[in-house]
Amino acid sequence: MGWSAGWYGGTGHDRLPAGGRAVPGLDRPWTVGWPGAQVRAAGHGSVALAVIGEYGADKDQLERALPVVRAKGWRALTRWPGSYLTIARSGEVLAVIGDLAGQHPVYWRTDGAGTWMRGGVIPAVRLAPRLGIGDGRTVGITRTPSPTRRT
Repeated sequence: MGWSAGWYGGTGHDRLPAGGRAVPGLDRPWTVGWPGAQVRAAGHGSVALAVIGEYGADKDQLERALPVVRAKGWRALTRWPGSYLTIARSGEVLAVIGDLAGQHPVYWRTDGAGTWMRGGVIPAVRLAPRLGIGDGRTVGITRTPSPTRRT
């Protein structure tokens, strides 16, 4: 299984890990160890959508989801079958959404001018000291709120 990470914010954090590949259509997220068929993206202008993992959406469905991203309808991006991480950008807003089953948890850490994000605890612990974003023993302890809270 692969992992992913990235930076969103000011400039100066463009480091790519060994074996890392940039996520198409987005500035600074990247993946390591994911087969190319499990990383798909679509985008136009300031709207972009990338899905990483095993999921039931094809390129056309990602294209059709771009208006949902533009409207910031994040919940709708969790409805495809499978287990996946979603990264969506609408203008200046970046949403990183883990899957409903918890197979792709999202961890984040703010750093003055922006935010580091990553999926997968073990890679985050190993990667943190090399990127200068903290001690590997403490970097992965904050988890984003669930986007699927039932009301």
